Amino acid sequence: MLHTQFAVPQFGKLAFAGEWERALLIQPGGFVARAEVARYLWNRTEVACEVFFGAAFFGLRRCGEPSALVDFVTFMAATLAESANGVEFFAAVSDGLELPLGQHFSVAQVGAEGAWNSVGPFDIHDPVAGLADFESLWGDLCRSKVGLEDIHDKALEFAFDNGDGTTHWLALPVSTSGTLSRDLLRSALIAFHDGAVADLLGGSDHRCG
Repeated sequence: MLHTQFAVPQFGKLAFAGEWERALLIQPGGFVARAEVARYLWNRTEVACEVFFGAAFFGLRRCGEPSALVDFVTFMAATLAESANGVEFFAAVSDGLELPLGQHFSVAQVGAEGAWNSVGPFDIHDPVAGLADFESLWGDLCRSKVGLEDIHDKALEFAFDNGDGTTHWLALPVSTSGTLSRDLLRSALIAFHDGAVADLLGGSDHRCG
């Protein structure tokens, strides 16, 4: 199921300090020249990239010297442009950045796409336990700030530790026209529980529970 949601990378976004409300949109083939990227990043020491496959997306945050971040952004932009499908994309990211994807689970969050910080996410520290007590989780989520907001699309992000203080994440859609969907949320939690999230990323299964 997840492979169909991550069939073809369509576009990317770039943001500093988690300010996705001010993200830069990257089309395939764009932002691959180092000089252009260096001008945009200037002297930043932190940046995050997200790549969208429709409503589902993948994100990765990096910290480091400005020159290293230029390398990172140009690599992500080139991988976006050159990958024919999600399998190729995730393999290229893992190999090119020497980063094991889908390991060392950190936290899951339901958030508003494009307004993650301003709306505020809902944390799910143990998705397996959340699935087991789904009705309680659903009720708490619906009463939360992000659950009551109906303007932005919602996604459930599964974040994984990169081992250097940064994270990468895989996000699955859990709303229809901005309104939370019980079925989509349950399906996303099942995908994590059954190991499909880790399998898609090429990592071993490090679930909670």
